[in-house]
Amino acid sequence: MHDLHDNAFEQQLRDALAFIEQHEIAASTRDGYERAFASFSRRCDELGRCPLPTDETTLLLWLVDQLKPVIGDDGDLRLDGISGHTARLAITAINWTHLREGLQPPAPSPAVRDVIRAACRLQLAKRARPLTIEHLRLIAATPAAARHRTWQRDFDLTLAGFGGGFRSSDLRRIGHSDVTFELSQARILIPRSKTDQSGAGATVVIAAAPGSDLCPVDALRRLLALSSAGAPLLPAPRNPGSPMRQPGINAAVKRVASVVPPSPDGKVFTSHSMRRGFCSVARTQGATAVSIMSKTRMTNWTNLAAYIDAEQPKVSISALMQLILLGEEQRRDET
Repeated sequence: MHDLHDNAFEQQLRDALAFIEQHEIAASTRDGYERAFASFSRRCDELGRCPLPTDETTLLLWLVDQLKPVIGDDGDLRLDGISGHTARLAITAINWTHLREGLQPPAPSPAVRDVIRAACRLQLAKRARPLTIEHLRLIAATPAAARHRTWQRDFDLTLAGFGGGFRSSDLRRIGHSDVTFELSQARILIPRSKTDQSGAGATVVIAAAPGSDLCPVDALRRLLALSSAGAPLLPAPRNPGSPMRQPGINAAVKRVASVVPPSPDGKVFTSHSMRRGFCSVARTQGATAVSIMSKTRMTNWTNLAAYIDAEQPKVSISALMQLILLGEEQRRDET
């Protein structure tokens, strides 16, 4: 009887540990870790290195191979491979896999940390150019003769992304039925985002700017008119049942922003410019860091600091202030 009791207890313990391992992180995060380690493992095989267990030398060789540092004609160092952020996530995935397999992860290495920090600094130096209110006004004033076939959709996409401080992945996840209107506001349900580990979803409130060519609520209404019930807010051009891909969103922002004079620092507009611009303009208009994080669903103060561009001009726009104040009111109600 004693042995039977011990065996039953051991089985319960194993079941409990398996349950914890299965649910300690979100399924999407676990899938991401597994994909990242599989990629690392394949490249190690090609380089003749051991992925599991691995060591500091292998990690350094892999980092240099993946970051692809290059000295340009101007003498400046640039990265033609993965970003420092992606490299850091891959290292986390490698450590997680070692622990899951009952192995000791590679010891924290100053050399590995220094390489990743340098990569992140280079990445910050080439951040996307943030959109400003003045940029949006220049785009809105684009002559009719210079507007390409999808200009209105591209501009509405840009206004909606800026007005909500959205990631391009957020815009891809929003469905036609996720957008509703109440008085002078739009309420957008984001079914899931990369910081939403539990998949609970989040609601973003955007205030209208009546009479303005830059009103994000009017832009959302026009975007809804282009899609249908059950379809994504931003349907793919050739497959309306699927959302527009990230490169498509990126290209849309680039197209409409082509009328803005080039930046002296060489930074260019990308889909990230909408979110960076929103955070930067909101901060210079006096919005608190807490309200911006609440609005944009950020969870890391360091990330917010990286998004804010200190050179943003202080341009008054009532819609933006209404939007931020609404975010602060929501936060107070929740607490």
